[in-house]
Amino acid sequence: MFAISHFGGIIPRLADHMLAEYQATVAHDVKLRNGRLEAWRVPCQFGREPVANAKMFWLYGCCMPSWTQIMDVATIGPDWGGYFMTDHCGTGLQYVAVDECCNETARAYGIAAPYNAPFVNASEECSRDADARSYVYTCVDEHGAESAPSPASNIIRVNDGTSVTISGLVATDNAVEINIYRSASGFRQMDGKVQTPVTEFLYVDTIPAGQSSYTDEIRTLALGSALETQYDRMPPRGMTGLISIGDQVRLAAFIRNRIFFSEQFQPHNWPAKYDLTLDHNIVRMMVQDQRIFVTTDSVPYIIDVSNCDDTKCTPVSQLEFPLPDIGCVRPHGAIMTEHGMFYASPVGIILLQANGQWHIVTSKWFGRDEWARLMPDTIRMAYWEGYLVFATDMATFMLDLNGKPYGDMSDGELCTLSIRPDDLLVSNTGKLLYLEDNKVWVWDGGDKYMSYIWESRHIVSDNKAYGNNEQAAMSLADSPLWWPTEIKMSGEATVELYDSNFHKVFDRFLADTKAHKIRRCGRHPWYKLTLTGSGNVYSISLGNSSFTAYRGQ
Repeated sequence: MFAISHFGGIIPRLADHMLAEYQATVAHDVKLRNGRLEAWRVPCQFGREPVANAKMFWLYGCCMPSWTQIMDVATIGPDWGGYFMTDHCGTGLQYVAVDECCNETARAYGIAAPYNAPFVNASEECSRDADARSYVYTCVDEHGAESAPSPASNIIRVNDGTSVTISGLVATDNAVEINIYRSASGFRQMDGKVQTPVTEFLYVDTIPAGQSSYTDEIRTLALGSALETQYDRMPPRGMTGLISIGDQVRLAAFIRNRIFFSEQFQPHNWPAKYDLTLDHNIVRMMVQDQRIFVTTDSVPYIIDVSNCDDTKCTPVSQLEFPLPDIGCVRPHGAIMTEHGMFYASPVGIILLQANGQWHIVTSKWFGRDEWARLMPDTIRMAYWEGYLVFATDMATFMLDLNGKPYGDMSDGELCTLSIRPDDLLVSNTGKLLYLEDNKVWVWDGGDKYMSYIWESRHIVSDNKAYGNNEQAAMSLADSPLWWPTEIKMSGEATVELYDSNFHKVFDRFLADTKAHKIRRCGRHPWYKLTLTGSGNVYSISLGNSSFTAYRGQ
């Protein structure tokens, strides 16, 4: 008697004879989470169309940007009216404004400092009341972001309130306004007896970006606040791997082995004081709970950015075991989940946790050789309702982590899928979306069911030649002479049974729980069951029946 009451998935690294009775050699497009065979619904097409030859897509509210290359996309907040992105071609940080009709306008982000020093002219004074001053100016973009100052002008000596002409004001790209500042000296009291002179550039006025000169007649007491952008820096050109550190409202990106951070609430300003240099070339960065997970061409790092002071974001934890990230060919080659970061290494998919612990998630199913044959450098992944869906240019798999991606994962089941996605993404509403044939599809979103295939391991029969006395002592259920002689299934599916000579012994659609007689099979080394269909299957058994067993008398 052979019975299957719990259906499992495939384990490619094991030979057929090493599989358990409930495990499969083929489990394709089948849902195995509940221990029975169930069908997925057919995919349905998503409402929006990607661009021609799209390789990646993303969701921004109800809009769906798509690209023909890999992009790194991040948002700061809905009130910005758009998103930020970098590519892998060294273009640098870009801002994409999105209107209500999903029309996009992209431009290089950041406001460059003016490179021309202004020139000032006035009737100079030599009296004791005269004040030596110089001027600088900054550029301001449409979001109110202010650049670093220009070089200082020539120094002039004038009385307070004297008319001073400032010329040579040249606005940089993206500027809509120019802020003018002039130097003013005062004293900072160090203790009760000593005062230290201090000079600041104080705000004078704002003019339109196209205006090249200005006349200053403002008295010192009417000047505004001091200039605060002396140390501001443009986003470094060539950055890639853009991420958003949500709790701190700041961005981060990298160039080779160097990480850059923007100032809080200032995505245009990337101060040099925050720069970090690692020992290895960075492949990607992802963030969770104010920790940045950094994968490289060697060891991974975890950076705690919860306390970024005026020097560096620390501490930086480096794992000692080399676990390089090789999935850099396709978009979404790694994903962040509540369990940690999943990414592809030469030994399998790695789960990297915030505490520095790591696991080879796929070790139960793929050895190093089997994993290499899948071309893991082309991987793209998504984590959906406890399933890790990953595809390479060779095959697509669905691994049921069942919410427990730790330890030996004995409860996990693996199956293959018929889809061949170029990209995978889980929407904010919890739908699994994928890009295939230049269309975006919703997995398990249709009104009909897909057909699955589940094939058992080799079912080994007893091939021993028994004598008459031995057969007489056996019960009907144990008799080996004509095993099996009946099939009994609970569920709805087409059942096929093959013997070791690849002869089809049985082929019928079953939809009841009655036993079905099959012809006498004789003694064969093994049999194999194949179940196809879209109905639920709860159990199936092979065995002898009382009306076919022959006792050899």
